[in-house]
Amino acid sequence: MTHEGRRNRVEWLQGYLFIAVCSLIIFAIINSLKDIIPQIQILLFLAFPLVILFWFNNIQRLHDCGQTGYWMLFGFIPIIGGLIYLYLCFMPGNRYPNKYDFVKDGGMTKDL
Repeated sequence: MTHEGRRNRVEWLQGYLFIAVCSLIIFAIINSLKDIIPQIQILLFLAFPLVILFWFNNIQRLHDCGQTGYWMLFGFIPIIGGLIYLYLCFMPGNRYPNKYDFVKDGGMTKDL
């Protein structure tokens, strides 16, 4: 997976579902190994790729809306960060090719 390209809302939500399932698996592994290995080491080792996938998923969604991935930096600002995620949830993607990529299915994005 890369930060280049576009994701419509359906693909974006599927990415979040994948990340959530992987997170549950990681927490189950940590819970089962808590007596053997310190938890923070396992968490850092297993969760770092999920953080990268999380950011790439959001950046691709922003690309679908015609925005730059640098908008994700607003996520570190408390109130504005939540507004970015509302924007990603409800803003439809561009129907036509933009500077980030073409539309995959021939002219219109499949969306909710």
